[in-house]
Amino acid sequence: MSRYVTIGMMLGVLSLAVNLGCVSTKDRERRALTAEFNKGLGQYKDHRIIEAGPPDNCMVKQTGRGEVCEWKTTDHSVRYYYDAGGVARQWTYKDSQVGTLEGAQDPSESSDHTGESESVKQSIKDVIDDMRFTPGFSGH
Repeated sequence: MSRYVTIGMMLGVLSLAVNLGCVSTKDRERRALTAEFNKGLGQYKDHRIIEAGPPDNCMVKQTGRGEVCEWKTTDHSVRYYYDAGGVARQWTYKDSQVGTLEGAQDPSESSDHTGESESVKQSIKDVIDDMRFTPGFSGH
């Protein structure tokens, strides 16, 4: 009889190990996604467009100061919340497998990008314009 108890305990431990491994993988995925989306905080909307293509939709915030833009696929969506200057300050990610993730820029880290040169801003705008008017470029 003790042999059956030992086998049962081993199966229980194995089952627990498998479940813990799945949780660990999901946690790693959530951390990786959070780190990736956090890179977009403090960046201009144009930067996100260069990285991910044009958003599926954008709408002006109810306050009238800034906008929310959303990029969607069949599996998930990510929204970036931009301030009046077009700089990402928050994001929300929704996925049926991972759940909802959110991130926001620490107010002490935010800057108004006054130190960024106008030539860099113009270069980004030029790239966007080139993408829009390149024959055969669909934007996706």
